[in-house]
Amino acid sequence: MERAEPHEPTTAASGLGLATVLGTLAGLSGVALTATAGWLIVQASTHPPVLTLMVAIVGVRAFGLARPVLRYAERLRSHDTVLGLLARRRVQVYEALVPLVPGRTGRRRGDLLASLVDDVDAELDAALRARMPVRSAAAALAVAGLVTVVWEPRAALGVAVVTVGAAAAYLLARSGATRAERAQVALRARLGDRVVATIALGEELTMWQATGRAVDAVGEVSDELGRQVRRSALWQGAARALVLGSTGVAVATVALLLPGTPVGGPVLALLVLVPLALADLVLPVVDAGALSARTDAARDRVDALLAQTPGTTEPTDPEDAVGTRVDLVDVAAGWGPRPAFTGLGLHLPEGGRVALVGPSGCGKSAVAALLLRFLDPAAGTAALGSVPLVAQAADDVRRSVGLVDDDPHLFSTTVAENVRLARPTASDADVVQALRQARLGEWLDSLPEGLGTWLGEGHAGVSGGERARLAIARSLLADQAVLVLDEPTAHLDEATAAELAEEVLERGGRSVLWITHGTAGLDLVEEVVEMSAEPPTSEGATACPRAPIA
Repeated sequence: MERAEPHEPTTAASGLGLATVLGTLAGLSGVALTATAGWLIVQASTHPPVLTLMVAIVGVRAFGLARPVLRYAERLRSHDTVLGLLARRRVQVYEALVPLVPGRTGRRRGDLLASLVDDVDAELDAALRARMPVRSAAAALAVAGLVTVVWEPRAALGVAVVTVGAAAAYLLARSGATRAERAQVALRARLGDRVVATIALGEELTMWQATGRAVDAVGEVSDELGRQVRRSALWQGAARALVLGSTGVAVATVALLLPGTPVGGPVLALLVLVPLALADLVLPVVDAGALSARTDAARDRVDALLAQTPGTTEPTDPEDAVGTRVDLVDVAAGWGPRPAFTGLGLHLPEGGRVALVGPSGCGKSAVAALLLRFLDPAAGTAALGSVPLVAQAADDVRRSVGLVDDDPHLFSTTVAENVRLARPTASDADVVQALRQARLGEWLDSLPEGLGTWLGEGHAGVSGGERARLAIARSLLADQAVLVLDEPTAHLDEATAAELAEEVLERGGRSVLWITHGTAGLDLVEEVVEMSAEPPTSEGATACPRAPIA
């Protein structure tokens, strides 16, 4: 994966610097357009010779054309630069996130989605929509102040009033909206988490008639998010009113101070209109103040996510496994700082069949993650082929150990490509064989286009049991030496579950760890290891002992 080159920060800084200059010039063109038009109108009312107005007429046309052209160039340059930064930042975040999934992130899919999309986008908004408008406004105010000082020093007081008002509005928007903007970042993540969970569990919620409660829970978060948005909008409205009020005060100040000075009527109109024209230039500063609080909160969330310690550590000098025997000796592991189980012992010989049973919550899925090197043991030794897993490269382990969990993912592509993911070089005949071995033969024959039928969003629907069996077909096609099945029969009826267990467990040539809290397949394994539901104690007592059953 391509990484950012060392010169890229300098390139980004120069790109945003040029965009800031272009934005400043666009803003000044607007100010000059308004001021020059005012001078031209007043001067024309005296009926001078037309030739004396030609310079002003050309100026109005030039400023009128320059403003949109410069604004377009500024947007083009700034967005091109920031989108490049966004692409590289997403790569950095994904690379940093890979070692954390799922050992340190669990299954918080909505929250992760918010961090990877909304938070990373908001983090880059700091450069585009928070800092750049402030810099452009500051530069334009400085130029406007310099010009008015040269023309008439007392007129610079109006620019000073607008500058003070803009600074006060920025601080008001930032300080007032900080709590609401930070709350919005967290609430958007929570809303995404609940929406994703509700959609994923839609069938179960319907079955248990709990859709109303689930929708109400989503609605509660949405309502709270709406309240925070309104609260932030109130502060931004107050800040905008402050900008407009300071602009009015600046116009009145200049209008009161300049009469009686040597400047004529046309120049007086020009100088009075300068503060009014600056209002459009400084109003984006209000949005920048509120947005800066949001981008700070988003950056804190991304930094907190990436600051987590990975669930596994890659060895500096990885060793190769000798065989595929699996041994867990007095192992403790878990998703968080506190282990889900301790004192676990399990031995899976080459070609063996072992079942791991226990109630939900005792750590069975953590065992599966341990064998796939998504987690490292907190205590004890976990070995593959007589070599500790922590001494082997994760990619090497996953080439030998396959996993079918209770929530397999289907991609929006054909049946063949969904299964062929496990072995891209497999032929259509190999895919069909794997599907029939997973008890999907009749289902495959019923599809309108067979292997070419599209699955996923907007295409053919797949039941929970069919999705589980498609995952089984993937594992059969991959033909890995060790197969870990985590609740493979959770979505199947009893007869189909028994057939699937028979197909997987009686098929020779590989070792199988059958993880379940049911009874299907237990009569086909050589040993059953039972895990206790008792949580680990503070003294480190064994909570999930090894208990072989005939």
